[in-house]
Amino acid sequence: MLEDPLVSSTPRGTTKNLIKTPRLGGDLGASPVCSPRLSPTISGSGVVESGLCCWPPASYRAMGGPQLREDLNIGDPLALVLVTWCLGWYGLWSLIVYGNGGPYLCAVSLATHVQIKPPLGQMIPLPDPIMIFAFAWAPAIGAIEALMALSLYSSIPTTGLSHFLWYFLASAIAFACAWRYSAGAEEVLASFRSIGLRDSELFRSLPLVPVPARLHGYLIFFHNKISGSRPGEVVEITRHHPPGLANFVEVWTSSARTPSEGRGLPVLFYVHGGAWRGGHARAHAQANLLQTMATRGWFVVSVEYRKSQWPLQLEDTEKALEWVCSDEAARLGADRNRISVSGTSAGGHIGSLLVLRSLQGKLACRPGFSSMLLFYPAIDPSDWTGVTASVPFGIPFLRYKAGESFLKWFFETFILRQRPELWPSARPLVELAQESPELIKNWPSTLVLHGDKDSVVPVAHSVNFLSVLAAGSSCQANRRPQDHLVIVPGGRHTYDLAKTRLSSACFAGACAWLENSIEK
Repeated sequence: MLEDPLVSSTPRGTTKNLIKTPRLGGDLGASPVCSPRLSPTISGSGVVESGLCCWPPASYRAMGGPQLREDLNIGDPLALVLVTWCLGWYGLWSLIVYGNGGPYLCAVSLATHVQIKPPLGQMIPLPDPIMIFAFAWAPAIGAIEALMALSLYSSIPTTGLSHFLWYFLASAIAFACAWRYSAGAEEVLASFRSIGLRDSELFRSLPLVPVPARLHGYLIFFHNKISGSRPGEVVEITRHHPPGLANFVEVWTSSARTPSEGRGLPVLFYVHGGAWRGGHARAHAQANLLQTMATRGWFVVSVEYRKSQWPLQLEDTEKALEWVCSDEAARLGADRNRISVSGTSAGGHIGSLLVLRSLQGKLACRPGFSSMLLFYPAIDPSDWTGVTASVPFGIPFLRYKAGESFLKWFFETFILRQRPELWPSARPLVELAQESPELIKNWPSTLVLHGDKDSVVPVAHSVNFLSVLAAGSSCQANRRPQDHLVIVPGGRHTYDLAKTRLSSACFAGACAWLENSIEK
Protein backbone atom coordinates (compact mmCIF):
# COMPACT_ATOMS: atom_id res chain seq x y z
CA MET A 1 0.00 0.00 0.00
CA LEU A 2 2.69 2.45 0.92
CA GLU A 3 5.24 1.56 -1.71
CA ASP A 4 5.21 4.59 -3.96
CA PRO A 5 7.25 3.64 -7.00
CA LEU A 6 9.17 5.88 -9.29
CA VAL A 7 7.13 6.64 -12.35
CA SER A 8 8.59 5.75 -15.71
CA SER A 9 6.76 7.94 -18.17
CA THR A 10 5.96 6.87 -21.71
CA PRO A 11 5.78 9.37 -24.56
CA ARG A 12 2.30 10.21 -25.72
CA GLY A 13 1.34 8.47 -28.90
CA THR A 14 3.08 5.15 -28.12
CA THR A 15 0.02 3.38 -26.74
CA LYS A 16 -2.75 1.96 -28.86
CA ASN A 17 -5.55 3.03 -26.54
CA LEU A 18 -7.84 5.80 -27.73
CA ILE A 19 -7.45 7.57 -24.41
CA LYS A 20 -3.74 7.57 -23.74
CA THR A 21 -2.28 7.57 -20.27
CA PRO A 22 1.18 6.17 -19.48
CA ARG A 23 1.11 3.22 -17.12
CA LEU A 24 3.21 2.67 -14.05
CA GLY A 25 5.27 -0.43 -14.40
CA GLY A 26 8.29 -1.83 -16.16
CA ASP A 27 11.94 -2.32 -15.37
CA LEU A 28 13.46 0.31 -13.09
CA GLY A 29 16.85 -0.29 -14.58
CA ALA A 30 15.73 0.35 -18.14
CA SER A 31 16.87 3.39 -20.04
CA PRO A 32 14.86 6.52 -19.39
CA VAL A 33 12.34 7.68 -21.92
CA CYS A 34 12.95 11.13 -23.34
CA SER A 35 9.98 12.85 -24.86
CA PRO A 36 9.04 16.35 -25.96
CA ARG A 37 7.73 18.03 -22.82
CA LEU A 38 7.61 21.43 -21.28
CA SER A 39 11.14 22.03 -20.12
CA PRO A 40 11.69 23.24 -16.55
CA THR A 41 13.92 25.96 -17.98
CA ILE A 42 12.39 29.39 -17.44
CA SER A 43 13.45 32.18 -19.74
CA GLY A 44 14.30 35.70 -18.65
CA SER A 45 10.84 36.86 -19.67
CA GLY A 46 9.31 34.41 -17.22
CA VAL A 47 7.83 32.21 -19.92
CA VAL A 48 8.47 28.48 -19.67
CA GLU A 49 10.34 27.42 -22.77
CA SER A 50 9.57 24.16 -24.49
CA GLY A 51 12.18 21.57 -25.27
CA LEU A 52 13.31 18.05 -24.53
CA CYS A 53 13.03 16.96 -20.93
CA CYS A 54 13.65 13.47 -19.60
CA TRP A 55 11.31 12.10 -16.99
CA PRO A 56 12.44 10.96 -14.52
CA PRO A 57 15.44 13.36 -14.47
CA ALA A 58 18.94 11.94 -14.20
CA SER A 59 19.10 12.53 -10.44
CA TYR A 60 16.03 10.32 -10.00
CA ARG A 61 17.36 7.53 -12.18
CA ALA A 62 20.57 7.44 -10.16
CA MET A 63 18.67 6.73 -6.97
CA GLY A 64 17.80 3.11 -7.66
CA GLY A 65 15.01 2.08 -5.32
CA PRO A 66 12.38 -0.64 -5.11
CA GLN A 67 10.90 -2.40 -8.08
CA LEU A 68 7.81 -0.86 -9.59
CA ARG A 69 4.50 -2.17 -8.35
CA GLU A 70 2.14 -3.56 -10.96
CA ASP A 71 -0.88 -2.89 -8.70
CA LEU A 72 -0.27 0.83 -9.14
CA ASN A 73 -0.99 0.70 -12.86
CA ILE A 74 -3.11 3.61 -13.98
CA GLY A 75 -6.43 2.69 -15.52
CA ASP A 76 -8.30 -0.45 -16.44
CA PRO A 77 -8.28 -2.43 -19.70
CA LEU A 78 -9.79 -0.37 -22.50
CA ALA A 79 -12.16 -3.20 -23.46
CA LEU A 80 -13.65 -3.25 -19.94
CA VAL A 81 -14.04 0.53 -19.94
CA LEU A 82 -15.79 0.55 -23.32
CA VAL A 83 -18.10 -2.34 -22.39
CA THR A 84 -19.08 -0.52 -19.19
CA TRP A 85 -19.62 2.78 -21.00
CA CYS A 86 -21.69 1.19 -23.79
CA LEU A 87 -23.74 -0.69 -21.21
CA GLY A 88 -24.43 2.66 -19.56
CA TRP A 89 -25.81 4.06 -22.83
CA TYR A 90 -27.90 0.94 -23.41
CA GLY A 91 -29.22 1.16 -19.85
CA LEU A 92 -30.12 4.83 -20.26
CA TRP A 93 -31.94 4.07 -23.51
CA SER A 94 -33.77 1.13 -21.90
CA LEU A 95 -34.82 3.32 -18.98
CA ILE A 96 -36.15 6.13 -21.18
CA VAL A 97 -37.84 3.99 -23.84
CA TYR A 98 -39.08 0.98 -21.87
CA GLY A 99 -39.01 2.20 -18.28
CA ASN A 100 -36.65 -0.65 -17.35
CA GLY A 101 -33.99 0.69 -14.98
CA GLY A 102 -32.25 -2.66 -14.48
CA PRO A 103 -29.61 -2.32 -17.22
CA TYR A 104 -28.65 1.21 -16.17
CA LEU A 105 -28.38 0.26 -12.50
CA CYS A 106 -26.24 -2.68 -13.56
CA ALA A 107 -23.98 -0.33 -15.55
CA VAL A 108 -23.70 2.06 -12.58
CA SER A 109 -22.78 -0.77 -10.22
CA LEU A 110 -20.22 -2.10 -12.69
CA ALA A 111 -18.73 1.37 -13.22
CA THR A 112 -17.90 1.65 -9.48
CA HIS A 113 -15.20 -0.95 -10.15
CA VAL A 114 -13.82 0.75 -13.27
CA GLN A 115 -11.73 3.86 -13.83
CA ILE A 116 -13.20 5.76 -16.79
CA LYS A 117 -10.74 8.42 -17.92
CA PRO A 118 -11.61 11.94 -19.06
CA PRO A 119 -13.51 13.01 -21.03
CA LEU A 120 -15.76 9.92 -20.91
CA GLY A 121 -15.63 9.80 -17.12
CA GLN A 122 -17.11 13.28 -16.80
CA MET A 123 -19.96 12.76 -19.28
CA ILE A 124 -23.26 10.92 -19.36
CA PRO A 125 -24.17 8.15 -19.00
CA LEU A 126 -21.69 7.38 -16.18
CA PRO A 127 -20.20 10.64 -14.87
CA ASP A 128 -17.84 10.51 -11.91
CA PRO A 129 -20.19 12.44 -9.55
CA ILE A 130 -22.73 9.62 -9.85
CA MET A 131 -20.05 6.97 -9.40
CA ILE A 132 -18.78 8.57 -6.19
CA PHE A 133 -22.15 8.18 -4.50
CA ALA A 134 -22.86 4.80 -6.08
CA PHE A 135 -19.61 3.65 -4.46
CA ALA A 136 -20.41 5.30 -1.12
CA TRP A 137 -23.98 4.04 -0.92
CA ALA A 138 -23.35 0.62 -2.45
CA PRO A 139 -24.86 -1.38 0.48
CA ALA A 140 -28.15 0.52 0.35
CA ILE A 141 -28.26 0.46 -3.45
CA GLY A 142 -27.53 -3.27 -3.51
CA ALA A 143 -30.30 -3.93 -0.98
CA ILE A 144 -32.84 -1.93 -3.00
CA GLU A 145 -31.83 -3.72 -6.20
CA ALA A 146 -32.14 -7.09 -4.44
CA LEU A 147 -35.66 -6.22 -3.27
CA MET A 148 -36.54 -5.20 -6.81
CA ALA A 149 -35.20 -8.52 -8.10
CA LEU A 150 -37.28 -10.42 -5.56
CA SER A 151 -40.41 -8.52 -6.49
CA LEU A 152 -39.81 -9.31 -10.17
CA TYR A 153 -39.09 -12.97 -9.53
CA SER A 154 -42.73 -13.82 -8.93
CA SER A 155 -43.78 -12.00 -12.10
CA ILE A 156 -41.33 -13.71 -14.45
CA PRO A 157 -44.18 -15.43 -16.40
CA THR A 158 -45.61 -12.00 -17.34
CA THR A 159 -42.59 -9.66 -17.43
CA GLY A 160 -40.02 -12.15 -18.65
CA LEU A 161 -36.71 -13.32 -17.17
CA SER A 162 -34.58 -10.40 -18.35
CA HIS A 163 -36.00 -7.82 -15.92
CA PHE A 164 -35.27 -10.09 -12.96
CA LEU A 165 -31.77 -10.95 -14.19
CA TRP A 166 -30.77 -7.29 -14.69
CA TYR A 167 -31.74 -6.30 -11.15
CA PHE A 168 -30.23 -9.47 -9.69
CA LEU A 169 -26.94 -8.83 -11.49
CA ALA A 170 -26.96 -5.16 -10.46
CA SER A 171 -27.46 -6.08 -6.79
CA ALA A 172 -24.66 -8.67 -6.91
CA ILE A 173 -22.21 -6.14 -8.39
CA ALA A 174 -23.29 -3.47 -5.86
CA PHE A 175 -22.72 -5.86 -2.94
CA ALA A 176 -19.31 -6.68 -4.38
CA CYS A 177 -18.56 -2.96 -4.37
CA ALA A 178 -19.72 -2.72 -0.73
CA TRP A 179 -17.39 -5.55 0.22
CA ARG A 180 -14.60 -3.88 -1.69
CA TYR A 181 -14.76 -0.55 0.15
CA SER A 182 -15.12 -2.36 3.48
CA ALA A 183 -11.94 -4.30 2.73
CA GLY A 184 -10.39 -1.07 1.46
CA ALA A 185 -10.94 0.56 4.84
CA GLU A 186 -8.95 -2.22 6.49
CA GLU A 187 -6.16 -1.76 3.93
CA VAL A 188 -6.02 1.96 4.67
CA LEU A 189 -5.78 1.31 8.42
CA ALA A 190 -3.04 -1.25 7.78
CA SER A 191 -1.16 1.39 5.79
CA PHE A 192 -1.29 3.82 8.68
CA ARG A 193 -0.10 1.11 11.07
CA SER A 194 2.87 0.48 8.78
CA ILE A 195 4.01 4.09 9.20
CA GLY A 196 4.03 3.77 12.98
CA LEU A 197 0.53 4.75 14.09
CA ARG A 198 -0.96 2.68 16.91
CA ASP A 199 -4.49 1.29 17.08
CA SER A 200 -5.14 3.45 20.13
CA GLU A 201 -4.53 6.48 17.88
CA LEU A 202 -6.38 5.16 14.85
CA PHE A 203 -9.50 4.13 16.73
CA ARG A 204 -10.08 7.37 18.61
CA SER A 205 -13.69 8.25 17.90
CA LEU A 206 -14.45 10.93 15.35
CA PRO A 207 -17.14 13.48 16.23
CA LEU A 208 -20.50 13.03 14.56
CA VAL A 209 -21.04 14.90 11.31
CA PRO A 210 -24.46 16.55 10.82
CA VAL A 211 -26.77 14.17 8.97
CA PRO A 212 -27.02 16.21 5.73
CA ALA A 213 -23.23 16.43 5.50
CA ARG A 214 -22.96 12.64 5.79
CA LEU A 215 -24.78 12.41 2.48
CA HIS A 216 -22.82 15.21 0.80
CA GLY A 217 -19.89 17.05 2.38
CA TYR A 218 -20.85 20.39 0.85
CA LEU A 219 -23.99 20.52 3.02
CA ILE A 220 -21.87 21.48 6.03
CA PHE A 221 -22.13 24.93 4.43
CA PHE A 222 -25.44 25.47 6.24
CA HIS A 223 -23.98 24.93 9.73
CA ASN A 224 -21.94 27.36 11.82
CA LYS A 225 -22.08 25.23 14.98
CA ILE A 226 -21.61 21.48 15.05
CA SER A 227 -21.17 18.91 17.80
CA GLY A 228 -17.82 18.02 19.31
CA SER A 229 -16.50 14.70 20.59
CA ARG A 230 -17.54 15.27 24.21
CA PRO A 231 -20.98 15.82 25.75
CA GLY A 232 -21.80 19.51 25.57
CA GLU A 233 -18.80 20.35 23.37
CA VAL A 234 -19.51 22.58 20.39
CA VAL A 235 -17.30 23.39 17.42
CA GLU A 236 -18.02 26.93 16.31
CA ILE A 237 -17.19 28.24 12.85
CA THR A 238 -16.51 31.98 12.83
CA ARG A 239 -15.70 34.22 9.89
CA HIS A 240 -12.85 36.75 9.91
CA HIS A 241 -11.89 39.40 7.35
CA PRO A 242 -8.12 39.97 7.59
CA PRO A 243 -6.80 43.27 6.22
CA GLY A 244 -5.59 42.96 2.65
CA LEU A 245 -7.58 39.77 2.00
CA ALA A 246 -10.34 40.22 -0.58
CA ASN A 247 -12.35 37.36 0.87
CA PHE A 248 -12.29 35.82 4.35
CA VAL A 249 -11.09 32.96 6.50
CA GLU A 250 -13.22 30.71 8.67
CA VAL A 251 -11.87 29.57 12.02
CA TRP A 252 -13.06 26.31 13.60
CA THR A 253 -12.59 26.25 17.37
CA SER A 254 -13.91 24.02 20.14
CA SER A 255 -15.70 25.35 23.20
CA ALA A 256 -13.78 22.83 25.32
CA ARG A 257 -10.27 23.74 24.22
CA THR A 258 -8.18 26.75 25.19
CA PRO A 259 -4.52 27.59 24.54
CA SER A 260 -2.10 26.49 27.24
CA GLU A 261 -0.39 29.24 29.17
CA GLY A 262 2.44 30.76 27.18
CA ARG A 263 1.72 28.66 24.10
CA GLY A 264 -0.94 28.81 21.42
CA LEU A 265 -2.80 26.05 19.65
CA PRO A 266 -1.28 24.16 16.73
CA VAL A 267 -2.75 25.40 13.45
CA LEU A 268 -4.36 23.40 10.66
CA PHE A 269 -4.42 25.67 7.61
CA TYR A 270 -6.83 24.19 5.07
CA VAL A 271 -7.16 25.13 1.37
CA HIS A 272 -10.31 23.76 -0.27
CA GLY A 273 -10.51 22.31 -3.76
CA GLY A 274 -13.05 22.79 -6.53
CA ALA A 275 -11.05 22.90 -9.78
CA TRP A 276 -9.68 26.37 -8.87
CA ARG A 277 -13.11 27.79 -9.79
CA GLY A 278 -15.53 26.26 -7.29
CA GLY A 279 -15.84 25.03 -3.74
CA HIS A 280 -16.00 27.13 -0.61
CA ALA A 281 -14.19 27.45 2.69
CA ARG A 282 -17.06 25.54 4.31
CA ALA A 283 -18.32 23.48 1.36
CA HIS A 284 -15.90 20.61 0.84
CA ALA A 285 -15.31 16.96 1.65
CA GLN A 286 -12.99 17.48 4.64
CA ALA A 287 -15.47 18.89 7.17
CA ASN A 288 -15.03 15.87 9.45
CA LEU A 289 -11.24 16.36 9.39
CA LEU A 290 -11.53 20.03 10.38
CA GLN A 291 -14.17 19.24 12.99
CA THR A 292 -12.04 16.48 14.53
CA MET A 293 -8.87 18.56 14.73
CA ALA A 294 -10.80 21.40 16.38
CA THR A 295 -12.04 19.00 19.08
CA ARG A 296 -8.45 17.83 19.62
CA GLY A 297 -7.28 21.30 20.49
CA TRP A 298 -6.23 22.74 17.14
CA PHE A 299 -6.79 26.19 15.71
CA VAL A 300 -8.36 25.28 12.37
CA VAL A 301 -8.39 27.83 9.55
CA SER A 302 -10.17 27.36 6.22
CA VAL A 303 -9.44 29.98 3.58
CA GLU A 304 -11.83 31.34 0.95
CA TYR A 305 -10.08 32.64 -2.16
CA ARG A 306 -11.07 34.45 -5.33
CA LYS A 307 -11.59 32.26 -8.36
CA SER A 308 -11.87 34.60 -11.33
CA GLN A 309 -8.27 34.60 -12.58
CA TRP A 310 -5.01 32.92 -11.63
CA PRO A 311 -2.98 33.76 -9.51
CA LEU A 312 -5.66 35.41 -7.31
CA GLN A 313 -6.26 32.02 -5.68
CA LEU A 314 -2.65 31.85 -4.53
CA GLU A 315 -2.45 35.52 -3.55
CA ASP A 316 -5.50 35.26 -1.28
CA THR A 317 -4.12 32.10 0.31
CA GLU A 318 -0.82 33.86 0.99
CA LYS A 319 -2.66 36.76 2.66
CA ALA A 320 -4.62 34.29 4.78
CA LEU A 321 -1.41 32.62 5.97
CA GLU A 322 0.09 36.01 6.80
CA TRP A 323 -2.98 36.67 8.96
CA VAL A 324 -2.44 33.36 10.78
CA CYS A 325 1.03 34.65 11.67
CA SER A 326 -0.36 37.99 12.89
CA ASP A 327 -0.90 39.22 16.44
CA GLU A 328 -4.67 39.10 15.92
CA ALA A 329 -4.57 35.37 15.21
CA ALA A 330 -2.19 34.85 18.13
CA ARG A 331 -4.71 36.52 20.46
CA LEU A 332 -7.34 34.07 19.17
CA GLY A 333 -5.01 31.17 20.01
CA ALA A 334 -2.95 30.43 16.89
CA ASP A 335 0.67 29.28 17.25
CA ARG A 336 2.51 30.50 14.14
CA ASN A 337 5.39 28.14 14.84
CA ARG A 338 3.24 25.00 14.58
CA ILE A 339 1.38 25.18 11.28
CA SER A 340 0.21 22.18 9.27
CA VAL A 341 -0.95 22.94 5.73
CA SER A 342 -3.67 20.80 4.19
CA GLY A 343 -5.25 20.92 0.75
CA THR A 344 -7.59 18.94 -1.45
CA SER A 345 -7.27 18.55 -5.23
CA ALA A 346 -6.78 22.12 -6.52
CA GLY A 347 -6.26 23.14 -2.89
CA GLY A 348 -3.34 20.72 -2.71
CA HIS A 349 -1.76 22.49 -5.67
CA ILE A 350 -2.31 25.92 -4.08
CA GLY A 351 -1.11 24.72 -0.68
CA SER A 352 2.09 23.30 -2.17
CA LEU A 353 2.81 26.60 -3.89
CA LEU A 354 2.09 28.39 -0.61
CA VAL A 355 4.69 26.35 1.29
CA LEU A 356 7.16 26.76 -1.56
CA ARG A 357 6.73 30.56 -1.63
CA SER A 358 7.19 30.70 2.12
CA LEU A 359 10.38 28.64 2.04
CA GLN A 360 11.64 30.84 -0.78
CA GLY A 361 11.19 33.85 1.49
CA LYS A 362 8.56 35.49 -0.71
CA LEU A 363 5.94 36.00 2.01
CA ALA A 364 5.71 38.81 4.53
CA CYS A 365 5.90 36.29 7.38
CA ARG A 366 8.02 33.28 8.30
CA PRO A 367 5.67 30.58 9.61
CA GLY A 368 6.91 27.39 11.19
CA PHE A 369 5.60 24.40 9.23
CA SER A 370 5.12 21.14 11.08
CA SER A 371 3.60 19.00 8.32
CA MET A 372 1.63 18.91 5.10
CA LEU A 373 -1.49 16.79 4.54
CA LEU A 374 -2.80 16.47 0.98
CA PHE A 375 -5.81 14.68 -0.51
CA TYR A 376 -5.55 13.72 -4.20
CA PRO A 377 -3.58 16.92 -5.02
CA ALA A 378 -3.58 18.28 -8.59
CA ILE A 379 0.10 18.99 -8.11
CA ASP A 380 1.05 19.02 -11.81
CA PRO A 381 -1.58 20.97 -13.79
CA SER A 382 0.82 21.44 -16.73
CA ASP A 383 1.27 17.65 -16.90
CA TRP A 384 5.04 18.01 -16.96
CA THR A 385 5.40 14.32 -16.16
CA GLY A 386 2.90 13.22 -18.83
CA VAL A 387 0.65 11.02 -16.70
CA THR A 388 -2.76 12.62 -17.28
CA ALA A 389 -5.26 11.39 -19.87
CA SER A 390 -5.38 12.79 -23.41
CA VAL A 391 -6.70 11.88 -26.85
CA PRO A 392 -4.64 11.73 -30.08
CA PHE A 393 -6.77 14.20 -32.04
CA GLY A 394 -7.40 17.91 -31.71
CA ILE A 395 -10.69 19.74 -31.14
CA PRO A 396 -10.12 23.16 -32.73
CA PHE A 397 -13.27 24.91 -31.52
CA LEU A 398 -12.30 24.04 -27.94
CA ARG A 399 -8.66 25.01 -28.53
CA TYR A 400 -7.65 21.48 -27.61
CA LYS A 401 -4.46 20.24 -29.24
CA ALA A 402 -3.89 16.62 -30.18
CA GLY A 403 -2.09 14.73 -27.41
CA GLU A 404 -2.49 17.53 -24.87
CA SER A 405 -3.54 16.36 -21.42
CA PHE A 406 -7.09 17.32 -20.44
CA LEU A 407 -5.86 18.74 -17.16
CA LYS A 408 -3.37 21.05 -18.89
CA TRP A 409 -6.00 22.13 -21.41
CA PHE A 410 -8.51 22.85 -18.66
CA PHE A 411 -6.05 24.83 -16.55
CA GLU A 412 -4.72 26.93 -19.40
CA THR A 413 -8.18 27.57 -20.88
CA PHE A 414 -10.27 28.25 -17.78
CA ILE A 415 -7.80 29.14 -15.02
CA LEU A 416 -4.99 30.94 -16.85
CA ARG A 417 -7.55 32.18 -19.42
CA GLN A 418 -5.20 31.64 -22.35
CA ARG A 419 -2.32 33.50 -20.72
CA PRO A 420 0.58 31.01 -20.93
CA GLU A 421 2.98 33.58 -19.46
CA LEU A 422 1.36 32.78 -16.08
CA TRP A 423 2.49 29.14 -16.15
CA PRO A 424 5.72 29.75 -14.13
CA SER A 425 3.60 30.83 -11.14
CA ALA A 426 1.52 27.64 -11.23
CA ARG A 427 4.03 24.78 -11.53
CA PRO A 428 5.22 23.64 -8.08
CA LEU A 429 6.57 20.33 -9.35
CA VAL A 430 8.85 22.04 -11.87
CA GLU A 431 10.03 24.59 -9.31
CA LEU A 432 10.75 21.92 -6.72
CA ALA A 433 12.80 19.96 -9.24
CA GLN A 434 15.01 23.04 -9.66
CA GLU A 435 15.27 24.00 -5.99
CA SER A 436 18.33 23.64 -3.80
CA PRO A 437 18.73 20.75 -1.35
CA GLU A 438 18.64 23.32 1.47
CA LEU A 439 15.08 24.32 0.61
CA ILE A 440 13.92 20.72 0.15
CA LYS A 441 15.44 19.86 3.51
CA ASN A 442 13.10 22.39 5.13
CA TRP A 443 10.02 21.05 3.36
CA PRO A 444 7.66 19.73 6.05
CA SER A 445 6.92 16.02 6.41
CA THR A 446 4.15 15.17 3.98
CA LEU A 447 1.27 12.68 3.95
CA VAL A 448 -0.72 12.19 0.75
CA LEU A 449 -3.96 10.21 0.41
CA HIS A 450 -4.95 9.34 -3.15
CA GLY A 451 -7.53 6.98 -4.66
CA ASP A 452 -6.35 4.35 -7.11
CA LYS A 453 -9.42 4.90 -9.32
CA ASP A 454 -8.88 8.65 -9.60
CA SER A 455 -9.03 9.47 -13.32
CA VAL A 456 -9.19 13.26 -12.95
CA VAL A 457 -5.88 13.53 -11.08
CA PRO A 458 -4.10 10.18 -11.40
CA VAL A 459 -2.24 8.84 -8.38
CA ALA A 460 0.98 9.28 -10.36
CA HIS A 461 0.78 13.01 -9.53
CA SER A 462 1.35 12.18 -5.88
CA VAL A 463 3.97 9.54 -6.64
CA ASN A 464 5.96 12.03 -8.71
CA PHE A 465 5.56 14.78 -6.10
CA LEU A 466 7.12 12.66 -3.36
CA SER A 467 9.81 11.46 -5.77
CA VAL A 468 10.76 15.07 -6.54
CA LEU A 469 11.12 15.79 -2.81
CA ALA A 470 13.26 12.67 -2.40
CA ALA A 471 15.53 13.52 -5.32
CA GLY A 472 15.92 17.11 -4.17
CA SER A 473 17.04 15.97 -0.74
CA SER A 474 19.53 13.43 -2.21
CA CYS A 475 17.52 10.62 -0.67
CA GLN A 476 18.56 7.20 -2.00
CA ALA A 477 14.95 6.05 -2.28
CA ASN A 478 11.78 7.15 -4.04
CA ARG A 479 10.55 9.15 -1.04
CA ARG A 480 11.99 10.78 2.06
CA PRO A 481 11.61 8.81 5.32
CA GLN A 482 9.21 11.44 6.70
CA ASP A 483 6.90 11.35 3.65
CA HIS A 484 4.12 8.83 3.06
CA LEU A 485 1.63 7.95 0.35
CA VAL A 486 -1.54 6.09 1.33
CA ILE A 487 -3.34 4.71 -1.71
CA VAL A 488 -7.10 4.41 -1.14
CA PRO A 489 -8.51 1.24 -2.79
CA GLY A 490 -11.40 2.03 -5.11
CA GLY A 491 -11.13 5.75 -4.36
CA ARG A 492 -12.19 8.11 -7.14
CA HIS A 493 -11.58 11.85 -7.18
CA THR A 494 -13.35 13.27 -4.08
CA TYR A 495 -14.06 9.73 -2.85
CA ASP A 496 -14.61 11.22 0.64
CA LEU A 497 -17.48 13.51 -0.38
CA ALA A 498 -19.97 11.12 1.27
CA LYS A 499 -19.23 9.67 4.70
CA THR A 500 -18.37 5.97 4.54
CA ARG A 501 -16.28 3.52 6.49
CA LEU A 502 -13.52 4.09 3.95
CA SER A 503 -13.51 7.89 4.32
CA SER A 504 -13.67 7.57 8.12
CA ALA A 505 -10.59 5.31 8.07
CA CYS A 506 -8.75 7.92 5.98
CA PHE A 507 -9.71 10.76 8.33
CA ALA A 508 -8.86 8.73 11.44
CA GLY A 509 -5.37 8.00 10.14
CA ALA A 510 -4.83 11.54 8.87
CA CYS A 511 -5.83 13.06 12.22
CA ALA A 512 -3.55 10.70 14.14
CA TRP A 513 -0.65 11.48 11.79
CA LEU A 514 -1.18 15.24 12.20
CA GLU A 515 -1.04 14.93 15.98
CA ASN A 516 2.12 12.85 15.78
CA SER A 517 3.74 15.42 13.49
CA ILE A 518 3.21 18.10 16.14
CA GLU A 519 4.59 15.92 18.91
CA LYS A 520 7.73 15.20 16.89
